[in-house]
Amino acid sequence: MKQHVLEHLEQFVAHRLGVGRDGELLDQFGNPHTWTQDLYVDPNDGILKDSAKYWRKRGIDPKPWKRKRGVAEADPDVVRLAADMELHRLDGFWFAVKFRDEPLRPGDTHVYDVIRKGMIPAGQRYAAEKRQLSAGFLKEFELKNDNQIEDGAKPQRHKRKRRKT
Repeated sequence: MKQHVLEHLEQFVAHRLGVGRDGELLDQFGNPHTWTQDLYVDPNDGILKDSAKYWRKRGIDPKPWKRKRGVAEADPDVVRLAADMELHRLDGFWFAVKFRDEPLRPGDTHVYDVIRKGMIPAGQRYAAEKRQLSAGFLKEFELKNDNQIEDGAKPQRHKRKRRKT
């Protein structure tokens, strides 16, 4: 049993590391930043350490293969429902936005984008329609418009000014 564990040790722990001129850790072939094991034995003190902390300290993503390429951080103002339907917070209010890839009328060279508020060349994905979400939809998707009053607070009503006759 012990021999079996030792055979697999190198799969989990980088232990043949050295120290380079600048203090960076080098693998057994003298290459920096090449091991993929989750743990390593620090050659300076012989202690088992977390590789991810070392990589982060060096400004390197510890597991880039787990990240989707070309995907930015999720935008808190956008909820994707389908390929052609998204919820967008615009100026503090939530809207259901319908997207299209092609113009409504064949032959149009430009289309109006309701989010960009302008004409764009046809053939691009554009926001064709938007509708403000009702209170029921906001509650269903656990969203709030920026102007909504917290639970328990009473809304302030504006008094109409009476005309003097």
